[in-house]
Amino acid sequence: MAFDPGSHPQFERFVAAISGEGFEPGEMLPVHHLGCYGCGPDNPVGLKLEARAAEDDAVEAVYTFDERFEGGPGVVHGGATAALIDDLFGRLLVRMVVLAVTAELSLAYLRPVHVDEPCELRAELVGRGGRDERDLTVRAWLTQGEQRKVRAEGRFRVIDLDRLANRFARGE
Repeated sequence: MAFDPGSHPQFERFVAAISGEGFEPGEMLPVHHLGCYGCGPDNPVGLKLEARAAEDDAVEAVYTFDERFEGGPGVVHGGATAALIDDLFGRLLVRMVVLAVTAELSLAYLRPVHVDEPCELRAELVGRGGRDERDLTVRAWLTQGEQRKVRAEGRFRVIDLDRLANRFARGE
């Protein structure tokens, strides 16, 4: 069965945000799409990250990794942490009502992230421009308890929708 985006409340909320309503601090953000590995509720093996709009155009989330994400004993695999942060950055883009893709992702693992302990996450925009006028620079932190465990930075490239449409029209 094909997905009809016009009939889904998540899509309708995103369209309303594009129309100028934006997202209020504390509001749950819509998912990228229902099957997204990071946030999609219909992905049976996905992370299912839920994020909220925060003050200062940031996003916040709480996530607990279970034993499926274990690398070393009791410790979350670094790749799972990277996937979670990458999706958190994606939710920041939703908050900003911007369509963009990951160009660079860098994580500093300051301390081990433990399974079965809540992770508090926050992401924010650092700047626009840089290597290209379409670039966005973002950063995030992951903490458990009072300890900052991961610091992340990313560069995202805003999608040129006209260029994308032309590529599709040419069959590329």
